[in-house]
Amino acid sequence: MYLYRQLKRQSFAFVLKKGIPALVSFLLLPVIFVPVFLAGTLFPWDVIGLFLFSLPGLTEIGRMIYALRGGYQSRVRRYIAQSPNPDLTLEQLERAYSQADRRLNFLCIAGPWVLVQDGADTHLYETSEILWVYRFVQGYPRDHYGGNFLVICDAGGHRDKFPLSETMLMQALSAFEAYAPFVVLGFSDALLRLYQSDLQGFARQVRQRQQAMYTAMGGQNTCIFTAN
Repeated sequence: MYLYRQLKRQSFAFVLKKGIPALVSFLLLPVIFVPVFLAGTLFPWDVIGLFLFSLPGLTEIGRMIYALRGGYQSRVRRYIAQSPNPDLTLEQLERAYSQADRRLNFLCIAGPWVLVQDGADTHLYETSEILWVYRFVQGYPRDHYGGNFLVICDAGGHRDKFPLSETMLMQALSAFEAYAPFVVLGFSDALLRLYQSDLQGFARQVRQRQQAMYTAMGGQNTCIFTAN
């Protein structure tokens, strides 16, 4: 299936890139320990050291196998399995994904669905359930993205944070503006108070924006497809 192949490829690429140092160390094990073994000077504590030294590499190999098997797409599989008609949902999702603008590897707004790649993990949202998207900057960054996060707030009250570079974050906001224009963009204290105190009212306003855009487009889907 094209959808899963592409998503698994992204997950595998991320795992491979992050795991290169551990894999290189793992591949150097024979160079280090084989001469010791052949010389007959391998002691029990050397075996323990060998195990500890190889553990990161073995972990990364396990993650690579997990990625190839599609383990990081469990949320997508669960969503499809829980739908009223899984076969139809998969067919529609496949078609939407194949027609969508996929120039941003970390984000794809595929018509009725939004796929976000958080490292190796794939997150799936129904586009119509996304109410608010904004940028959050952590005061004390602990990652190479400089503390920048894309925050996605949905109608269920979930606020998910995804670490992105500043450039990637601006690209993500532009994608929502282009392909899901009814979603509220940008942070303000007033919006935060409304989302926290009156989620239904917030959702109602977004639904009204969505319906107005839907009507203005003559009944077309407000989540526009753009083929590559």
